[in-house]
Amino acid sequence: MELEFTKVANRYEAEFEATDNFNLHIERTKPGFIKIFQRGTPDGEYASESSWCEHSAEPVIDKDFSMLVFPKYIKIVSESEVTRCVATISGGVVMNP
Repeated sequence: MELEFTKVANRYEAEFEATDNFNLHIERTKPGFIKIFQRGTPDGEYASESSWCEHSAEPVIDKDFSMLVFPKYIKIVSESEVTRCVATISGGVVMNP
């Protein structure tokens, strides 16, 4: 799914619901910090400490995220403008009989 970012003060933010492990492919205009926050409830506050943070991340990021409990509600905060962000949710694990 393509994520849309909104400019909030001097940063860019997007949110989505993860129903399984996921990958984020993020393309930005320049390097800068990027933080990912999570919560386990559909409403309320995100944890005050990011679950993943890179202070001087490159403009293109491609990262897998694995979690134990779902759903998770994810918030991405980027210092630089995001030109493209795709969240790919895992279809689950196929087990051989």
